[in-house]
Amino acid sequence: MRMGPRFKLLSIAALACAATFACTAAKAATITEARAARHCIGVQGTRDEWTDLDDGDICKVVAFELVHGSSPPVYYQLQVYLTKGETPETERVGGHLIAGGPENDGAGVALLVPSHGGTTLTTLKGWNGGGGVITAPAIVATPQGQILVVEMSADVSSNPTDDAAFRAIDGKWVEMTDEWSYKIDIPEGLTQRHGNAMDWPTLRAYGAFWKSGDADCCPTGGAYIAQLQLDGATLRLRSIRYSRHDLPFP
Repeated sequence: MRMGPRFKLLSIAALACAATFACTAAKAATITEARAARHCIGVQGTRDEWTDLDDGDICKVVAFELVHGSSPPVYYQLQVYLTKGETPETERVGGHLIAGGPENDGAGVALLVPSHGGTTLTTLKGWNGGGGVITAPAIVATPQGQILVVEMSADVSSNPTDDAAFRAIDGKWVEMTDEWSYKIDIPEGLTQRHGNAMDWPTLRAYGAFWKSGDADCCPTGGAYIAQLQLDGATLRLRSIRYSRHDLPFP
């Protein structure tokens, strides 16, 4: 499930990147563990609802760790972006570190896998952006086996979710593609403005519909709960339940 309410916690272990998020050192194809613990790794991806980072933002590493239980092993670097002189803040909920939110200008995360016989790390995938909120990547057990999940959302009133999931196939982590959401039947006159809230342990997704006059925070056009299934590296729709009213999140 999602990690629940968030509470502020000042990170005392934050380490500064040597330059801004555009620093050339961060763009190396490979990096040592020691350097990954101190210097921000440049990433190219972003998510819906996130904004561009300011050129003057400073990137700071707030965590660099091996994802517990990952096989094959995968590491993550959690980042925050802020104005020079500010102190990075993070939250910890249920043992899970969360970066981003109103205290910082943005957040980022990089996934890294061992390379060159384990002496260095190579970037697998990463994202950053203004207004981003990112939970430290974790291994999640599902009815169809373990997956690697990066929970991501945006610091806006609707708190839209835009997670990424990976599955180990033939000894490599492969990002899962979304096939199921294109099969959602959106009623005439309604829209789906934001992403789905995911309950990854049960492979369920919760979504809502907005009427034209609805505020972003408060959809009134009904809801759905979708049951998903893993097909290789693809998330497919197994079944879906629609309602004209709100539905409880699993």
